[in-house]
Amino acid sequence: LEDLVTKLNIPYHTESHEGLTREEHQDKVLEAIAPYTPDNVILAKYMRILTPKFGEAYSNRLINIHHSFLPA
Repeated sequence: LEDLVTKLNIPYHTESHEGLTREEHQDKVLEAIAPYTPDNVILAKYMRILTPKFGEAYSNRLINIHHSFLPA
């Protein structure tokens, strides 16, 4: 979706998880999000279990959207 969001002047970031632990990867994601001070964080197709640190950073402001969570 990078092409779509950049056309709409919406920031787009991707952080590879390759070669990183779950904690290291999520720290990079937190670093990318932090400058925007978002009201909510919506993760699309994020197929990894969130660390407690990540959940605490956006407690009650986090939504993970993935098709496998939707009723058939």
